[in-house]
Amino acid sequence: MRIVCPSCGIAYRVPEELLVKRQTLRCSACGVRWHIHQPSTEVAPVPEVAAPVEVASAPEVAAPVEVAPAPEV
Repeated sequence: MRIVCPSCGIAYRVPEELLVKRQTLRCSACGVRWHIHQPSTEVAPVPEVAAPVEVASAPEVAAPVEVAPAPEV
């Protein structure tokens, strides 16, 4: 598992079997301590979603524009 220090950004590769669900780590570069939370290995069921239905809409028609006649000079 790749773990990145939130303070200095240095990356560590740690075997997942060495990590527990909640653990406090300390960066060897800057000394900051932070908590990691391992996601559970159980897979949540994906809810079924109905396929989206396309709704046909009426084509947009521009409203007629009235043009006033030019004034006679």
